[in-house]
Amino acid sequence: MKKNIIAIMLLLVITFGGLCLSGCTTTGSEEGELKIYTSFYPIYDLTKKVVGNSAEVINLVPVGEDAHHYELTPKQMVGLETADLIIINGLDMEHWADDLSANILSKILVASYNIAAIDIEIELGSTREDPHTWTSIKNAKIMMENIKNEVVSLNSDNAQVYENNYAKYAILFDGLDYQYEQAVTSFTSTTFIVSHKAFGYIARDYGLTQMAIGGLETDGEADPATVADIIDFINDNNITTVFYQESINSSIAVAIANETGASVDMLSTVQGLSKAQIDAGEDYLSIMAQNLVALIKALS
Repeated sequence: MKKNIIAIMLLLVITFGGLCLSGCTTTGSEEGELKIYTSFYPIYDLTKKVVGNSAEVINLVPVGEDAHHYELTPKQMVGLETADLIIINGLDMEHWADDLSANILSKILVASYNIAAIDIEIELGSTREDPHTWTSIKNAKIMMENIKNEVVSLNSDNAQVYENNYAKYAILFDGLDYQYEQAVTSFTSTTFIVSHKAFGYIARDYGLTQMAIGGLETDGEADPATVADIIDFINDNNITTVFYQESINSSIAVAIANETGASVDMLSTVQGLSKAQIDAGEDYLSIMAQNLVALIKALS
């Protein structure tokens, strides 16, 4: 209970502190303003934290759409030709990047650059790199720094603005990372059940294990043998919670919970924030703080 209270207090600090920082960032000069496109919400949010209001940032994947399978519209393709910078996650998260022109490709920054990728087995004898790098707070900070370095190189007039904004948010990222590290020391279980294999990086950061009902792709069907194994694991190890992700059908997670007597809760990948959440001031940090609360409740 004490850990839950600490995490909830942290959530409030990050939510209101993040709003304050957003309001207090230096706007910089409008002259020579960068036009930046970002591939989906977490990349957009990290970019906005760095540039504040000193650049035009346009997000490609609309609210409520699945970034895994999104296809660019003709209008968006035209827009990318006029961009100063295009920021993507990389690791084949943006399938549409394979079809871009040479001009557009020359403007792309892969935000996950210099992050050690996790190899995931997708079928017997076949692996691919896990693209969900941003679900690690440590990785997200690296990605934010990569973005900062790129915009500094493109617009040196606003370099100090970008450096200051990055430094302010880096403190919050480090603080939330520290809270995760402290929380896991009191966990009585280190395995969590999720409907989508999206949390390998956060598991690696804190010595946890994700057990996924589905695979890396959000539209994959659950294998009956995997579901049976998960039910047995829950029953044998007193697992209390089955997590589902936003924008993914939760019916299988609910069915497994009903079968085992576990509860269901959401663990967010921060991909699918609703317009209402964004308008209310939710962002990467506040959602990841909510994830911490959920993990404390499930694993303590």
